[in-house]
Order: sequence, then C-alpha cells, then structure tokens
Amino acid sequence: MNNKYMLIYLKNNKEFILDSPSMLVGRSDSCHIQVDVGNMSREHARIHVKDDGVYLQDLHSTNGTFVGGKRLSENRLLQPGDIIQFGEEEFSLQMIDNEVTIVGVPVQVKSKRAESSIVEDEDEEDSTMLFQAYQLPPGWSDLDGDTTDFNSKDNEAKERAIAAYVKKVALAFKGAKGLVMFFFVEDEPPSIRSVSNKEDVEKSWSFGRTESNDIVFRHQSISEKHGLISYSGGRWSIEDTDSTNGIWQDKNKVEKLELSDGLHFHVGTVEVRAHFVNH
Repeated sequence: MNNKYMLIYLKNNKEFILDSPSMLVGRSDSCHIQVDVGNMSREHARIHVKDDGVYLQDLHSTNGTFVGGKRLSENRLLQPGDIIQFGEEEFSLQMIDNEVTIVGVPVQVKSKRAESSIVEDEDEEDSTMLFQAYQLPPGWSDLDGDTTDFNSKDNEAKERAIAAYVKKVALAFKGAKGLVMFFFVEDEPPSIRSVSNKEDVEKSWSFGRTESNDIVFRHQSISEKHGLISYSGGRWSIEDTDSTNGIWQDKNKVEKLELSDGLHFHVGTVEVRAHFVNH
C-alpha cells in the first residue's frame, strides 16, 4: 500500500510507525507497540495493515478497546484521525504520506472518557465524518486547569486552544514550514489538516472529498476535487479548480486567495481558518 501510518501515544506524543502487516499492542515485552501500564492487557489488541487500510482487533482484553468512545466487538477499519483507547490509554492514528499529516482533534473537556459525535452527509453513504472530543493530553498546552475549547463561545479561550495546537504542530514539524487548517462545521469540534514543506520548495497539494486528493475533507458542499493549496516564494495560497461551490472570503467568491496567518475563509459552506507554522 502507498500510504504509511503511525500511532501517536497522546500521553507523551511518542510515535509508533505501523511498518509490519500485523502488530501486537499491549504491555508485554513481546508487543510491537508496548505500553507498560496496568489498565492494558499483556496482549491487548492487534493492528492489521492491509492494502485497503489499517484494521484494529481487540484480543479479548480486560478493559476493552475503543474507537471514538465506542467499544470494539469486531475488527474495524480505522480512519486517519481516529482516537483509539486501549483501556484508558489514548492514541491517534495518523497518515504519513506525501508530507500530509491527518491528525485528531484535541479539545479539553471535563469528562476523562473520550466522547464523539457523528455527522452524516445525506448525499453520500460513505462520507461519515467522526469528530473527536477528548481531554487535552499533558504537554499539549501550558494552560493547566483551563477548560479551553475550539468551539468555545469565549473567543479568548478559543484562540488559546488554537494557538496551543499550532504550537504543538510546530514542534512536531521540527523547524519545517507548514500550514494548519481548522475546518469548522456548525457547532462541532473542528477537523484539522496540516501540511509541511520540509525542503522549503515550491509545491502544491490537491484537496477535496475523495481519497485521490492529498488533503481529504468529506462534506457535501466540497467537490470531489475542489482546489489546490500551494507554497511558492515563502507564500501560501488556495486556488479553486472548477469546484461546484467555490472558495469564499468576506462573501466574495474567489478563484485564488493568498493566505495570511489566522485568515478566515470558506470552502463551500465550511468555515476554514489557516495558520502558518514556523514562519
């Protein structure tokens, strides 16, 4: 398979590359992904990396395996950005392909157990998006004790949550220039996409709602191949490629838009915020 995947352990941001067809998860030394904590079984779960994606299997663990807060009862095909819990230990599945990283959505909430909400597009059976809401892991923010939320009615709290996330991405990119985009759909937590340009060269990424794009965001107002995000001469831009619903800024439809840090615009009917990384 062309795409490569990894699990991020949200407690300490440790990366586990999924580089074998079958990988054990648990606290035993024999596990490929070994986390020595009491709430995980010795052989807790198995990850299967196949041509069509990554599958997760619970191995009759004591404390269960959860995806999006729902306990697994059978093998499940995972999606980039899924939040997986082995017992109480939280991981995020990320795709590392063409320097595009698809990430989960860290939002600090009062509950310690992950919560989730499903948004279904009526026009497409396969375009269900899962948005995650879970406690902000240690080290992701210096706002200890603060309940920051991307969708907070308190604008200052929302800005702090976004700034903390961008700061974390900057550390992960290790000095490489990049772009983080927050996709807001109604009152749901945002879905987040980020791209990095390690070589600092002229480059473009396609985006739309199908898997053939570099950046995928499934929403009924976004076309299969909606547009291009480009980096050239130290500047980022977004360009429409004959989409149905276009790209909009300040209620004006635009063919091409030069991005600035913190810029608000719309792709179809989806509100997007763009933030620069390491600029």
